[in-house]
Amino acid sequence: MTVLQAILPVLGLLAGGACVGAFAYFGKRKHEKDGLPTDPLTELFVNDDDTI
Repeated sequence: MTVLQAILPVLGLLAGGACVGAFAYFGKRKHEKDGLPTDPLTELFVNDDDTI
């Protein structure tokens, strides 16, 4: 067993963790784009002039 073969599982785990972290970070940012007003419960768009 060479040193490279011994390090490959560790590198694979680090790469997998980086992929999951990047997906979570960029997926969360995607919902906060454009500053569109939305209802927090239903995620539907609301207008400023809407009244109850």
